[in-house]
Amino acid sequence: MKCSNCGTEFDGNFCPNCGKTAIDYTRKVNTYKPMSVCSVLGFVFSLISLSFFGLLCAFVLSIVGVSECNNYDLRGKGFAVVGIIFSCVAFCALIIMLLITIAYWPVFVEWVMSWIAYYNAG
Repeated sequence: MKCSNCGTEFDGNFCPNCGKTAIDYTRKVNTYKPMSVCSVLGFVFSLISLSFFGLLCAFVLSIVGVSECNNYDLRGKGFAVVGIIFSCVAFCALIIMLLITIAYWPVFVEWVMSWIAYYNAG
């Protein structure tokens, strides 16, 4: 066997030249990385939020989550990116629904008034 420290050939459990053991007992380093809480919260809020304020919170939390993952080497960057995408898509859908509501508001009011007139007449 060849010593990994000094390169001496030997038989046995210890190097006769430097005394290093033949078996390497190095400890394994814990590679667990914690999850970014802001990333997960931004993702969840982007899924369940139905209001402008909720979508804004989801967007901000997801941006903070991406920043945390980059700066502090945390897990959850994928959650944060998906939270950003979902909150942007939901915000666009909210704006489109608002525009449709504004465009058809006179038609809706006319429909409601016709129903009120129908039930008052009968």
